[in-house]
Amino acid sequence: MSNRSSIRKPTGCNFYAAYGPQLVANGYAIVPLHPKTKIPIAKDWPSRAGKMIQGDVKLDILKFGPDQSVGIVGDGGWTAFDFDIADLELLKKAAKLLLEPLGVIPLCRVGNKPKCLFLVGPIVGTPANMDLEKLLRSRKKLPINHRENEAIEIFGQRGGQFAAFGIHPKTGRPYDWGGRSPLDVPKVNLPPIQFERLRDGLDSLIKEGLIDRNPLGEPPRGTRRSETKRLGFPATFSLIAQRCPQMASVHETGGSDRDEEAWKSDLLLAAHCVD
Repeated sequence: MSNRSSIRKPTGCNFYAAYGPQLVANGYAIVPLHPKTKIPIAKDWPSRAGKMIQGDVKLDILKFGPDQSVGIVGDGGWTAFDFDIADLELLKKAAKLLLEPLGVIPLCRVGNKPKCLFLVGPIVGTPANMDLEKLLRSRKKLPINHRENEAIEIFGQRGGQFAAFGIHPKTGRPYDWGGRSPLDVPKVNLPPIQFERLRDGLDSLIKEGLIDRNPLGEPPRGTRRSETKRLGFPATFSLIAQRCPQMASVHETGGSDRDEEAWKSDLLLAAHCVD
């Protein structure tokens, strides 16, 4: 984990110059974005999925200037779940259904609240005969039923990127990671997720009527779905409280008789830092 005190804070819009070196040191491929947009400046950004070096950041700054936002480029080493849902209660429900079976605590970036993006490690355990990169690239956006222009997007393979640091074009405020971010967590330390657990989470969204299809398809006939292990909520809460200190008081006042559903709700609130 990096030392935050050693990272220079951006002044104005120079997020790329301030954060780029640390992100590259943490193993992320990055690209400068036009200020206050999500649009890459460098046209070669899809090819940056390989390992970048500090010299690449310096060249970007010389070529495009320091006052740029930062995009993180997909390279198969991470997975993002972008919840483009404006209704807070619906977002919480969808996030709980999809993320809980994964059994990991994601990083979370908030732009235009409550819309948020969750970041975890790569998808592992993919069937040998499945081209996951091609599948997610063609079916990554899942429209929410009965909600115009709202969807859940899953990506992280080559050919995708997201705005990680900068000024959000609609809110005029910096993106908020609510605690830990890729500045603190190297890419290799992002928790990987199991293919079958992700498919289970997507199935839960279908059963609740939020989406119509599972982009990962159905398991082969005759195979059993993996059993989802439940998180030990009190045991993981100390980790959560480090990211969302406001949740610590909830844990302390809740007592041991808080039911499991309450713990799950607290975990979700802490994970995506929604007020």
